[in-house]
Amino acid sequence: MKEILEYCQGEEEKGGIVIGGEFIPLKNIAKDKVNNFEFKLDNYNFERIEAIVHNHIGDYPYLSSFDRIAQIETGLPWWIVANGKIHQYKCVDLLRGREFEYGKYDCGTLIEDAYAVCGINLRHYKRKTMEADEANSVIIDRLPKLGFSKVSSAQPGDVIATSMGGNPNHLALVLDDGRILHHVAGQYSRVVAYGSVMKKRTHSIWRHKKWQPRMIEAINYDLKASDYEENNI
Repeated sequence: MKEILEYCQGEEEKGGIVIGGEFIPLKNIAKDKVNNFEFKLDNYNFERIEAIVHNHIGDYPYLSSFDRIAQIETGLPWWIVANGKIHQYKCVDLLRGREFEYGKYDCGTLIEDAYAVCGINLRHYKRKTMEADEANSVIIDRLPKLGFSKVSSAQPGDVIATSMGGNPNHLALVLDDGRILHHVAGQYSRVVAYGSVMKKRTHSIWRHKKWQPRMIEAINYDLKASDYEENNI
């Protein structure tokens, strides 16, 4: 939208909302307008708002940690204006600390949502049962269809498929510093070391065609957001 790019210029944070496909600019009432934004929405029907829009000063195209917390409170897509582009992010729950529920909060949806935080939208697929999906190699068969290609060594942003001896039945996201983010049945989603046990179970490594190295920043912002929430409960 040209009007969004034109409005969200300058050395202060600006933005607004989208209703009915139209951008409505709003005054930033935050005290520190360079680093923060705050809109008054009392005059609008919140249920009609389709997206929250604001710009970032400088080269910061991803949702910050505080953006992620605020986005989840709104439950809405957020659009970030940066580098002369509009970056759209659908609302997903924080990646760490999810309670396992197959088909809703599992290793597959964790990968889907991690990529959504980076601006890459993968298609969600309807599960059957864990046993049936493993028997049919659903996890591994989907990856090429979603834009992933097999690679020989892992780097941040890659997806590893693991196996306990049979068909691959688990996915994990490679982070920096030798860590992975994953969600195991019966546990909360969490960050662990990509140690010898997981490496021994690794069946294959996959890289998405749209992945850019700096996208790991978006994942780290999300993980910091969960740190902030844990420390302020």
